[in-house]
Amino acid sequence: MCNDCKKYRNPGNIIGRILNRLGNITSLNDYIEYLKIKKNLRMTSEELKQFQDDRLRKIIRHSYETVPYYKKLFDGHDITPEDIKSVDDLAKIPITEKRTFQNADNREFLSTCFGQKDLTLTTTGGSTGTPLKIYMSKKGLRRRLAEGRRILFLHGFSAFDKSLLFSFYSYPEELIGLLGLFRQKHVPWEISIAEQYKIFREYDADGIRGYPSRVNLLAEYILDNNLDVKKPRTILISAEFLDDDVRKRIEKVFGAKVTNTYACEEYGQAAWECRMHDGLHVNSDSLVIQIIKNGKEASPGEEGEVICTDLNNYAMPLIRYNLGDIAAMSGRKCPCGISFPLIENLKGRASDYFVLPSGNKFSSTFIYILPRLGGVLEYQIAQKSLTRLDVKIVKSRDWTPEHTKKIWNFLNKCSTLKDIRISYVKSIKRTKRAKLRRFIPLKNSKKV
Repeated sequence: MCNDCKKYRNPGNIIGRILNRLGNITSLNDYIEYLKIKKNLRMTSEELKQFQDDRLRKIIRHSYETVPYYKKLFDGHDITPEDIKSVDDLAKIPITEKRTFQNADNREFLSTCFGQKDLTLTTTGGSTGTPLKIYMSKKGLRRRLAEGRRILFLHGFSAFDKSLLFSFYSYPEELIGLLGLFRQKHVPWEISIAEQYKIFREYDADGIRGYPSRVNLLAEYILDNNLDVKKPRTILISAEFLDDDVRKRIEKVFGAKVTNTYACEEYGQAAWECRMHDGLHVNSDSLVIQIIKNGKEASPGEEGEVICTDLNNYAMPLIRYNLGDIAAMSGRKCPCGISFPLIENLKGRASDYFVLPSGNKFSSTFIYILPRLGGVLEYQIAQKSLTRLDVKIVKSRDWTPEHTKKIWNFLNKCSTLKDIRISYVKSIKRTKRAKLRRFIPLKNSKKV
């Protein structure tokens, strides 16, 4: 086993080993890890660059020596670990697409330093095809959980506060909760909004965390029924695209600022808002994000595909991996003082596009403007053919019949498709992970 990954296979201190044996108190373990990484937010830009370069060199060498896929990739392109001295050298490494992982044996991407018992498995949602299996070491997982805590604490949360989770996953009660630490309660997505509100009222949470679409539905229910609200101190949103209208509604109802995060199964919390709420800081002590357009790194403010390199996952390194999303790197420095760079204009998947009768394709990102027309609480647009769009809309409380015409004209103008079928529904079916998918592209559009 190489020295660099030993600490990622086993806890690196006596306290960590004891906590592992005690079992179901992972939150305390996360907190110890959080204390280690908290100071990274104070790094200068120069210190951050040196930190990234050091981490990158280690994981590149580790990947070349212990991961079959990267050994073949590097040898096939005449690359050696010595060629990658800094983040600037990442461009020498070919981008790996998600389908490469989906179509190959998992063992090709796993480090030989880790046995099955050393690994933790998670999977992507599979909204664009086959779910992707992501493996992490137990320490790597602990690091990700600690990074989540860092975001919460940055926004005024404390270990004694209670969280209400509006996500897909439920979590077991932890023994440490009996001490009043890291308490949280999951709100099942299958129950009615009325039942969800009852849990919200009774639990008296200090913070709300979860999918924006779920919190938005609760906010609309509270507005419609003129219900009382105990204002939380923190609202942390992740896993879905956050519309401006949804953000405003949630903030209006709950009386607290919404903190947006860019999270995914592959990298955890990839980026997050600070208290300025003006762009998302890349989680730069854990990963490198590049914005690539037409094969080259995009200029600040220029949109491109999000390409990520993990600096911590020694079990299954993801180097120059295409997340399939669109964003832009900001050229601004955040006045909060944190040196981690900002990304902005975060949009949906690059693979989400309309296909015209001519065969030409164009991005579906314009659909995120739809709620600004008014009358829309939730929506889903599916391209059924080269000429047809099916639109499902859940009406908001300000809907009027005039909104149907506005929506049709908007979609017709932007997409140029003539057969636009709008239906109003009470609810929109979620994915298996309870997420709201706003655009469903034409099936087999790659063959068009």
